[in-house]
Amino acid sequence: MRELVSIIIPVYNCSDYIEEALRSCIEQSYEDIEILCIDDGSSDNSYEIAKKVLTQSERSFNLIHKENGGVASARNVGLQAAKGNYVAFLDGDDVLSPYAIEVLMKAVAAEETDVVVSEFIYSEDSFHFDCVKDPVINGSVDLISRLFVWGGIYRRRAIPTFDETFRTDEDVVFMINLSRYVDKALHIQNKIYGYRNNHGSLTSSKWKTIERVYDCIRLSQRLHDMIFHESDAGFKAKLINRFRTSKNAIFGELKACGEDNKDVLKQIDELRLNWHVVLTAQLSFRDKARELMLLTFPFLDSYMAFTMVYKMRR
Repeated sequence: MRELVSIIIPVYNCSDYIEEALRSCIEQSYEDIEILCIDDGSSDNSYEIAKKVLTQSERSFNLIHKENGGVASARNVGLQAAKGNYVAFLDGDDVLSPYAIEVLMKAVAAEETDVVVSEFIYSEDSFHFDCVKDPVINGSVDLISRLFVWGGIYRRRAIPTFDETFRTDEDVVFMINLSRYVDKALHIQNKIYGYRNNHGSLTSSKWKTIERVYDCIRLSQRLHDMIFHESDAGFKAKLINRFRTSKNAIFGELKACGEDNKDVLKQIDELRLNWHVVLTAQLSFRDKARELMLLTFPFLDSYMAFTMVYKMRR
């Protein structure tokens, strides 16, 4: 008997897309799956559509309704209910290739790994997948740099819960925590996940707004705290590089929402490392030089923020 895979689907107001998402699970070539659909307090008829589609299928399923708590909360409910040894995540407005789970599980078996992540197709409408049933293995992947959990498969015993204090960026925090416990993660080139750009979904809300800017600040603050409490030099280096990427993203979000906000600039300025942290991290020569330069000339960090605001005003 093959391993059971639990597909966890958080749903919030996805009535236009949830049937397609569920049917992409029902039509999987891999037989041993269960579908866990978590309705996160939708105000439309997403729950009713999901119930109709699932009850008409022959797949094992669990349809759960809960009060609205965000995508992290919905996924945690799914993890608690999951019976499979492996877990995959699908958003309620996205779809899976018919061979998605089969391809991922073949990669798991071939490389004896706890985590496999794939590529995806981006669309605002329909998706056309290649009919490739075998994984195209691309080698190992550093999970701490990955921005999302969908498009992958995870051994249940290896994964942490989602941090429900984050309404966005919960995937990034999840991946950082996961990277502590997973010895081997694999990347495959197969495009087996269909990502739909739906701005009304759970994972796309608050996009390009000042709230999104503060979400980015909160992520940077979390990474900042983790860096100062991390004792492993190698992992500290990974956190520092992820912190730098996250901090730079604040400027991009600030520009996107067109805000000139002094409080944001102040909080960015307070996100600084120190000499001890940088010197005790196992950074590459280039990365260490960058961080030491910013410590020696701190105005360069602030200069990035003020330059960004200047460009917004033009």
